[in-house]
This record gives sequence, structure tokens and C-alpha cells, in this order.
Amino acid sequence: MEKTKRFIRDNYYWVIAVVALFCYTIYGGILNNTASLYLIPVSEGLGVSRTAVSLTNSLRSVGAFFSNLIFGFVYKKFGFRKLATVGLLVVGLAFFGYASAQTVFAYGLSSVLLGLFDSFCSTSSLSKLVNDWFHEHRGLVFGVITASSGFGGSFFSILLTNVMKKSGWRASHILSAVLMVIAAFCVLVLIRSKPSDIGLTPFGEGKGNAHKKAKHHPEHLGLPANRLLRTPTFYLMMFNCALSAACAYGPLHILVSHLQDCGFTATDAAKVQSILYLMMAGTKILDGYLSDLVGARIVVIVSLFCCGACCWLYAGVVGMNTVILPTILFAIGLPLTSILQPLSIGAVFGQRSYDTTVGLTMAMVCVAGMSAAPIMNAFYGKLGSYSIPLKAVAVLSVVSVLLYLLICKMSDRDIKKYESQNNTPI
Repeated sequence: MEKTKRFIRDNYYWVIAVVALFCYTIYGGILNNTASLYLIPVSEGLGVSRTAVSLTNSLRSVGAFFSNLIFGFVYKKFGFRKLATVGLLVVGLAFFGYASAQTVFAYGLSSVLLGLFDSFCSTSSLSKLVNDWFHEHRGLVFGVITASSGFGGSFFSILLTNVMKKSGWRASHILSAVLMVIAAFCVLVLIRSKPSDIGLTPFGEGKGNAHKKAKHHPEHLGLPANRLLRTPTFYLMMFNCALSAACAYGPLHILVSHLQDCGFTATDAAKVQSILYLMMAGTKILDGYLSDLVGARIVVIVSLFCCGACCWLYAGVVGMNTVILPTILFAIGLPLTSILQPLSIGAVFGQRSYDTTVGLTMAMVCVAGMSAAPIMNAFYGKLGSYSIPLKAVAVLSVVSVLLYLLICKMSDRDIKKYESQNNTPI
């Protein structure tokens, strides 16, 4: 019995990874992939327009923006276990609020509540948990965990749709609430915020591989947050985080409509999008693995080029044969909306400031998610086509690459200067 307990404790890294994967399958699968299921039934049930229901999703994004802004402060104070437990319980409460809403105003309040606790359960907090527990295989573990939302979305889309058909959309929301409570219980019982909480050190710490001392590797320390926030490099990076995420969000939000404009049936356009999401689950894992192998900086640059190339090719699609290559390229670029941003910020700025920078980075990603579709649709209203906006995104992707290269150079210079002044290892 003692040997079993010791074995479990010594390998608790993998308990953390499995529990995080299970919980994010629920949270990410439901939150990120099932919102569109409710558009018609909720609008009909509450007697309001579909636009009004869509606005509630925007309110959630606004809440998530503010949640990510304060993430660094609250994470330092409470840690993953407390934050994620409370966050999942509040999200469950928000789903109960959805189920009991009698007006669109009440439905929208639940969306705000959900958004305000989003960073406690999603990419920001998960990246910190993985950062604290894993020094080796960090990118791969993070990629596998975040990829689970795609598989969870496929499963819960079917499950919740069936519940809706049999018992209505309110019952579907109640089921979602119960699942959030189950995830919260798993976090409370099984998760520990840091390996030191149970007498362990991070997985792979102290192995001393030469490549781990390189600036591109996520274990380099970098500048302290108070010093970093006074540099122009940081603010240029925040702008580029929003720009690079927008280069992925823009084409994603208009893909189905654009393909239909190009002669695809609604069914074929939906199939392309479904295949894209399925491939993205694989590219998240691949990007995480490659970030461990060659560094997140290189992976970000490749992903941006793929994003730009797919937009240029999508602008000229004429049939199913011409959509295959851009969809593969887009699947490589899409992790710019999720896993690559935290990995990139760690690789560029280091670990000393990571608690502060990861939340601010994901706040910028929220800005990109909220603004990309309206901007693309505004150009469509003026031009009557998405082709020119897509080509513009392709150009902006190249601009983002150039900015990123400049930021990396500026950050390395700032870190070298700090090291020489303080006689501190990077």
C-alpha cells in the first residue's frame, strides 16, 4: 500500500495532466464549441431575434477580456486549484442562470457572469498550471490538454443536441451546469497548484540539457514583470498578439459564408469547417511538441506564414479540390488563437513575468476575437466579397511576422541589458 501511494505521488505530474485534460474536455468542449446550437431554440424560446441572442456571446467575450486582465493578480494570490474550482462552480451557476432565464436580459447577465470567470478555467490558468508542473514536455502536455476541447466539442455537440430535441434547451443548459460542477469537484479533490505542494519538483527540472539555456526555450527567466512593463517591447508584443490572433480569427469567422459565396453548398461549407476543427486538434498537439523541440518562436512564425498563405488561397477557391490545401494550412495557423500565444509569451519574455503577461496576452486575444468578424463583415458590406479582405489578412500576417522578429530581437536586447546590470542569469 505504501509503495502504491509513493508511486502515485512520485508520478503525480501525470495525474495533473489527465485531470486537467478531463476538465478542459468538459469546459472547453461545451464553452468553445456549442454556443451556435442555442441560437435558434433560445431566440424562439425567449421570443427575441437571433441577433439579440448573438449579442449575449459578445457580452461573454467582454467579460473574458476583463477576467484575463486581472488574471495575473488573482492567480498569484490564490493559485490554480482555488481559482479553477470557484471558476467552474460559477460557470455552472451561469448555466443554471441560462436555464432559468425568462428574458434575454437575464440570459445576457449569465453570459457576463460566465465571461468574468473565464480565465480561471481556460487557457490562461491551464498554461500556468502546466508551466508550474512541467519543465520538460511543457508544450506537448499543454497542446494535448487544449486539443481536448475539440474532441469534447464533437461529443457534447451531439449529446446536447439530443437533450435539446427530447427535453428542450433549458434541460441542455442544466446538464452543462451539472458537468461543470463535476469538473469543479475533480479539480478540488485531485489538483494541486504546484508540485511543491506535495513535496515534488517540476517534471524535468535540473536535467541540464544545453538547449534549455537558449533564449528561445520557455525556461529562460527573462525580465521581472515590473521592469518588463516599462519597456516598449512589451506593448509592441501585446499589439502583435492581437494582430496575429486576428489574422486567424478573421478568416475563421467568415469561412462558411465565404465558401457559400464561392458556390459551395451550405452542407459542403459546414463539412470544410468541421474538418478544419478536427485537424486543429492535431495541430495543437503538433505545435506543442515542436515548441519543445525547436522553440515557440519558430512555430509562431511558421503558423503566421501558413495563416497568410491560406487566406490568399481561400480568396480564390472555386471548388472542393482548391479548398484542401488552404484548409490544411489554416489548421496549422489556427492555434494562434489559443495555445501558441501563451507558449510564445514565455519564449519571448521568459518565466519571471509569466504570471502577469499570460493573462494580458489572452486579453489581447479576446480583443482580436471580438473585433475580427465585425471588421471582415464591414469590408464585405462595402465590397460585396470577402476576397479582398482575405488578401488583406494575408498581407497583415506577413507584417505580423516582421513585427514578431523585431520584438524577439528587442526582447533579447532588453534581457541582455538587464543581465549585465544585475549580474543575474537570464
